Amino acid sequence: MLNKFIYIKIIINCKKTNIKIGFGPQAIILLISVAGALGDAGSPASDSTLGPTSGLNADGQHDHIWDTCVPTFIAFNIPLLIGGVIGALILG
Repeated sequence: MLNKFIYIKIIINCKKTNIKIGFGPQAIILLISVAGALGDAGSPASDSTLGPTSGLNADGQHDHIWDTCVPTFIAFNIPLLIGGVIGALILG
């Protein structure tokens, strides 16, 4: 049976300290999934940014970072992060 709380052992100044974060297994799975999605979409070499860049660069005037990566970060990553945190808090 899964434990209700997850304990993380951290060694600080050679002292062991337990931190109880209070998230259940469903919330941990959600947070790990959101982190994976953020890592992929946040990369300038991800499929969600290279595809639009290849299409928009037909005229040779497309700036990959400012015209594709920054809008992807604002429109996708920030709402995903906020939704993931809210979802993890709801799942507890």
